[in-house]
Amino acid sequence: EVYDFVSQCEGFATIAWTAPQPRSLLRSVRLGFASHDAAVAAARDIAEESGLPLGAELVAAQARLLGGVLPPAMSHPEKIRSDVSLAARVARHLDALCGVSGAAPLDGELATAAQLDLLILYLRRVHYYCFYSAVWCSDEWELRRRCGDMVLRDSAEGPRAEGHWAAEHERRLEAFLASAPPPRPQVPNAVEDTSLVRQVGARIAHNTLRDGEGVFRCAECDQSFSDHDEVEEHFRRAHMSCIEALQRMAHAETAKASYAEQSRMRLVPP
Repeated sequence: EVYDFVSQCEGFATIAWTAPQPRSLLRSVRLGFASHDAAVAAARDIAEESGLPLGAELVAAQARLLGGVLPPAMSHPEKIRSDVSLAARVARHLDALCGVSGAAPLDGELATAAQLDLLILYLRRVHYYCFYSAVWCSDEWELRRRCGDMVLRDSAEGPRAEGHWAAEHERRLEAFLASAPPPRPQVPNAVEDTSLVRQVGARIAHNTLRDGEGVFRCAECDQSFSDHDEVEEHFRRAHMSCIEALQRMAHAETAKASYAEQSRMRLVPP
């Protein structure tokens, strides 16, 4: 509901949710807009027209950009070619972990340095991942706070010199790639999920009453049938809401388990 409303506001650009505080379901919603005027108008609309339980507060834009300059060795053509391969691997790793479909952006017609810049931008915008710091953040605000707005490559002249920084950068990336991702949560399905199938079967058995030889009755609607299979078929067709209730409970348990994994998902081995 929050996204549906704010995405219609003029100048809307980005949205991110912070993680809830311990023992609380409250969280902050951070919105980005194309201009100060658009942000002011959106804050007014959220307060007056959205009908959502939100308190809008305008955050002043930063007056300056934060960034760093890499050592010259990071700009050597051989190093850039190597980093294109590493950045593509990181992008595929994060895409697979987060369920992002499609391939990371790679354009063979671009110069090698431009390919690397495109992948770095993809990692920042899509996954909030800083390629040069090897830091995975929860949103763009954390990314800016921890890694700045940009990293600039210096010009490289002469033969390639690895240096400690370049070697340490590759080590951090390889450590991240080697980190075992948590299993993706599986959405329970009333046909395929074994545990849920058992729950549904138990619910149908509890709902089936026997009124003598060859007479079975549905406790939900009191309709009679000649055998147990007919009751089960009837229950699945006529009382699907009961099965959906079990499925919603299973979904909720899956969501809780998935949320518990979120903090571990973004840890990178030292």
